[in-house]
Amino acid sequence: MSPSIPGTVTLTDTATQNPALADGVLTITTGTAQDTSIYYSINFGAFASNPALFADGFAIDANLIVEMGTQFDARRAPAIMQSNIAGSIKTLHLGTSFASLTTDFESPFPTTSTNNQNAFHNYRMVVGGTAIGSSVHVFKDGKLILTSTTGNQTGANSPNMIFYFGEASLIAQGTSRWTSFSIETIPEPSSALFASLGAIALLRRKR
Repeated sequence: MSPSIPGTVTLTDTATQNPALADGVLTITTGTAQDTSIYYSINFGAFASNPALFADGFAIDANLIVEMGTQFDARRAPAIMQSNIAGSIKTLHLGTSFASLTTDFESPFPTTSTNNQNAFHNYRMVVGGTAIGSSVHVFKDGKLILTSTTGNQTGANSPNMIFYFGEASLIAQGTSRWTSFSIETIPEPSSALFASLGAIALLRRKR
């Protein structure tokens, strides 16, 4: 995996454990304590400086397994993938037995029962554009499992284009293992902008 990463990558780690990379697998564990999290953010800079970058849509793609975990409810989970394009946000939550899509603590929200701890699976979140209200489709192993639209989240109105993955909730904890993570522009899914677990795993923690 190439160490060349466009954008700024930051590791936030408030847990006692560190993320660990071995044999191509990145393990993220936050144990049993609440109020801890370990997640990576990839910042592509100000939306205003490059509004065309994701204008036609984008996809977040990852292979992972959620081995164990607990959560407050289906709006928080041991593994997440999130896009935040200048305040146009959507988060995919992955628990051991469910997947859900949220923007904030809204209700109702799309959720589905699915076994995420029996094996590694591919999860792909396709977002139709950068505006609030853009379409969101989530595929598991190529099968559509959830649909929604992007929205605005209180207190998360960043002017930047930021993507997140890991365990980012203070009210969820567990273990997830990742073998790949990428962000791709649409309609050219071959143009992966970020696909290096090896490089990010070597980042020093930021508390």
